[in-house]
Amino acid sequence: MDVIISDVDGTVFDVTERIKKSLLDVGLKPGSDPIATADNLVRPHRGRFLDVFLSNRYIDLDTPVPAIIETLARLQAETDLPLVFLTGRPNNLRRPTEKALEETGLRIVGIHVRSQRERFKRTTEFKVDLVRRKQLMPVHIFDDDPEILAAFAEAFPAAHLHLVRGSQTTPWPD
Repeated sequence: MDVIISDVDGTVFDVTERIKKSLLDVGLKPGSDPIATADNLVRPHRGRFLDVFLSNRYIDLDTPVPAIIETLARLQAETDLPLVFLTGRPNNLRRPTEKALEETGLRIVGIHVRSQRERFKRTTEFKVDLVRRKQLMPVHIFDDDPEILAAFAEAFPAAHLHLVRGSQTTPWPD
């Protein structure tokens, strides 16, 4: 089935405030760029941070990114393709994720979170494997992670890749 695929965190939702609170919760300073701070954490700080970040504790701090939501809605209207969300969020965040995505008003046919069985799988592998297992054919893919887009480019060379940075999307690789 031809689809539009989108990531959630850092793509449709700005998670900066959740990152800040999660860093503070484990006794770390977010600095001027909390996302970079979190991305550069090493053990044991990374594990403690992820335990908080991937819990329900601060999930309500995520905010929709209107420009990306509008881009997805416009693309759906132009192509009539179904929209599927893939996220590395764990299964314990399924319900709040579904609720938040439904509130965007987008026409969604699938929301896939990471199962407990896949918790140690790299996000790039998890996403590509899931798309193959579900027999989806991505026509457009939106993500904020160049490594994930690179994995999709290799697995699905005909797909149009969109790198999301804040409220902007650019074709990838540009």
